[in-house]
Amino acid sequence: NIYGKYKKSIVEEEPSKKPCMGDLISLININLTGDQKTIFCLWAGINKKKIGPKEIAISLGKTEKYVYDNIYNAKRILSRAAKRVNINA
Repeated sequence: NIYGKYKKSIVEEEPSKKPCMGDLISLININLTGDQKTIFCLWAGINKKKIGPKEIAISLGKTEKYVYDNIYNAKRILSRAAKRVNINA
C-alpha cells in the first residue's frame, strides 16, 4: 500500500517535542527578573494556584496597571524567547 508507506515516512521525519512545564520554567528563569518574574509566576500559577491581577497588585503594593503591564511584557518576552528556541532547535 503506497499510502501506508508515505504516511509512515511523514511520521518518522517529523518527530515533535511538545513543550512542557519545565520548558516554560526554564524560559522564565532565563528571561524574566524581579517584579516581572514574580508577577508572571503568580499570575500563571507556576508555584502555587493562579492569582488574579487585582490580588497580585494588592499583595505586592503595586497598581493594577503596573501588574497588567508586567504580565503583558512578560508574555511578549517569553513568546519571543520560545520562538528563538524553536528556530535554533
